[in-house]
Amino acid sequence: MIRAYYSEAGSARIREQRPGDALPSGTFWVDLLEPTAEEDAFVDQLLDLDMPTREEMKEIEMTSRLYREGASRYMTTSILVQAESENPKSSEITFILTGTRLVTLRYADPKPFALFAAQLQRKPSEANRDGAFVGLLEAIIDRQADIMEKIGGELDALSHEIFSATDDRKRRQETELQDILRAIGRRGDLIAKERDALVSLGRLITFAGQEDFEAPRDSQLYPRLKPLARDLHSLTEYANFLSNKITFMLDATLGLINIEQNTIIK
Repeated sequence: MIRAYYSEAGSARIREQRPGDALPSGTFWVDLLEPTAEEDAFVDQLLDLDMPTREEMKEIEMTSRLYREGASRYMTTSILVQAESENPKSSEITFILTGTRLVTLRYADPKPFALFAAQLQRKPSEANRDGAFVGLLEAIIDRQADIMEKIGGELDALSHEIFSATDDRKRRQETELQDILRAIGRRGDLIAKERDALVSLGRLITFAGQEDFEAPRDSQLYPRLKPLARDLHSLTEYANFLSNKITFMLDATLGLINIEQNTIIK
């Protein structure tokens, strides 16, 4: 699917594109969601790009994720999606800044894209390449922050359950501790994916900011990226804190299980 976002009569509009159709005048953002080979080739030819394949987007080397080709900048990052489901996963998104347009390539539909698309209708001032790029990054970072806040609250509840004393039951059931252990392990997996996403986003913002020094003097991209870099730094510190807390809780739960087993044997 190809969506073209364009500015018309002082407001942002959306149109689904079919291969062969010309882009609307004033197009500032072209969004490709799970594109077919035909759609991929169409955008390549239309915008004179060399879109990365899905396999290339998964490569972990920085030179494969952050690079320039001519006047276009290619930036790929990982983000956490489906965080509330039983199968959270990381997905790659490629941002391409080319001329006056932003091109995004993705194989998942994370919430920040829908939220920012709705926001564009209320803030037509963001209907330009840099506004769309920074706005999407802000929405993605806000979403990652919400996920970590939720994980932090769940860890607090689990911590209370682990260390709380009960008057009517002196010994905790081993099966209950095993359930807590599994719950902690799931949160630990989420935090690991989240930390990977934050590192990836940080590298993207650093690259975009450095490259922007070569842009015209009136470019507003770099000043708007600086606060995002600070937000990412604080989120990374919080993710490290949660990771250390998970390690402590895992050790404590394993210790309690060991005590219960020793008590049963005695």
